[in-house]
Amino acid sequence: MRELRELLEQKSQKLEERLLQMSRSEKLIDPTEISNIAMEMAEIRGERAAFDKKQEILNHLLHEEARTDTLTGLPNRRDFTEKLTLEFSLLRRYEREPQSGQIERMLSVLHVDLDHFKQINDTYGHEAGDRYLRIAAEHMKAALSRESDIIGRMGGDEFAIVVITKDAEGVERVAAHIKQAVLTASTAAKRELEKMRGISLPEDEGNISASVGYATLEDRDRVPKELLERADYAGYVAKKGGKDAVASYYFARALDDNEEMYRMFMNEKNGASNPEVTVS
Repeated sequence: MRELRELLEQKSQKLEERLLQMSRSEKLIDPTEISNIAMEMAEIRGERAAFDKKQEILNHLLHEEARTDTLTGLPNRRDFTEKLTLEFSLLRRYEREPQSGQIERMLSVLHVDLDHFKQINDTYGHEAGDRYLRIAAEHMKAALSRESDIIGRMGGDEFAIVVITKDAEGVERVAAHIKQAVLTASTAAKRELEKMRGISLPEDEGNISASVGYATLEDRDRVPKELLERADYAGYVAKKGGKDAVASYYFARALDDNEEMYRMFMNEKNGASNPEVTVS
């Protein structure tokens, strides 16, 4: 596209040079030639405008592609993290500048890990796995009732959600709705798989569920990453506890036995085998 732009610039420059030569010439200027040059320059301006519009659309598409998970259409990790950072900053400002009669707002992050997804991939292939991911993403997004709710795919079978509620019960309800949404998505995805393969699966095969962990913003939090990590850990505990479950961060830490589970979590996240992990 840059070559096209350069070609238009060259054509325009040549026409301008012709006009300059005509103005300096002692010969009588031909009105028809002037008219033809004006028409050509008008066409070039039109082509430039069309080119610029196409370039603008292309740049927008590239921008969106860089921020969107191509499989599910959800924000990717980068875009989700930026949106979380913005919500984090807005809420902090909201807390610093209280207005009379304002409603208390709680910002929470949910971490969603799809249970048994690896088994779907290994048994039925990546095409089937992609269907399950797309359908799960659609159902989870549909389960979020507020425009302010944000869901993104963090990678693989992991998703994250930002919600703002007025109390703890609000985020608990969202977590329960998300867990149920994945169960509903599992039924729909399983039907599609059976139709695609022309098979009938036993009741206990081809199913996924969700382990959901959540954490709420605290005064001590300085960066959104801390909130994400706590929600991730709560989800880890929900999964280790039997899957298809919801756990808050504080419930997860209350279950910790000498913080051994937290050490295991940090080792897995860091890809480390050294058990000597500092726990903050």
